[in-house]
Amino acid sequence: RQSSPEQDLNLLEEDVRLDYPYVSLCGKERNYIRPADAVIVFHSLCQNTENGNYSLVYGGSLSQEFHPSQLAISGHTGRLYHELNGGTTRLHKEIIRRNEKHYGLIKSSISVALSNQMLECSSSESGLRFCVGDNDDSKFYPIPLLSQDYESGVWSMPYEEGQ
Repeated sequence: RQSSPEQDLNLLEEDVRLDYPYVSLCGKERNYIRPADAVIVFHSLCQNTENGNYSLVYGGSLSQEFHPSQLAISGHTGRLYHELNGGTTRLHKEIIRRNEKHYGLIKSSISVALSNQMLECSSSESGLRFCVGDNDDSKFYPIPLLSQDYESGVWSMPYEEGQ
């Protein structure tokens, strides 16, 4: 969760909270965190055996539905992201309450597995698209670039052009 001044009286300087904007409560401990990229990282993609839908798993066993229309790719890093939707965590609920978009990073191994369903757009279009289905029943979803507003923020690890 995001740290707040009221709950973090132990932090003597505002700079510390700015450098470590998230706190993970673990028993009696408070672990202050500065994520390297996204706050949420999806580490697994699981298919529901009852309805065939897929879910992205994060933070142990928390999950949310996978929707190809909610994929985005970073123009800076080339990493694949998925918009947060309908999860049950405080962060999800806060995002929904604020009517904001926020993205979770998709683990590299999942991105590689999903790349089998990614195709380059035709010459008149640019970018990638995600293909769902077989030849005759295929549906294509464009994968837009992640908006500059959603690229890693001031709290992320430093990034320099050309690296």
